Amino acid sequence: MTDEELLRGMARGDQASFEALVHRYHAPLSGYLYRHLRDPGRVEDFVQETFCG
Repeated sequence: MTDEELLRGMARGDQASFEALVHRYHAPLSGYLYRHLRDPGRVEDFVQETFCG
């Protein structure tokens, strides 16, 4: 599925779409943030806030 399809699914309340999007971007986002922050605790806080607001 494309990101757009997943976002449409999320807008309809589809939990599987949300989980697929998190699965797709969790590692890349974590890696990017770690390279800049060098603090695993803060990285996980930022990632959690990004996906769960």
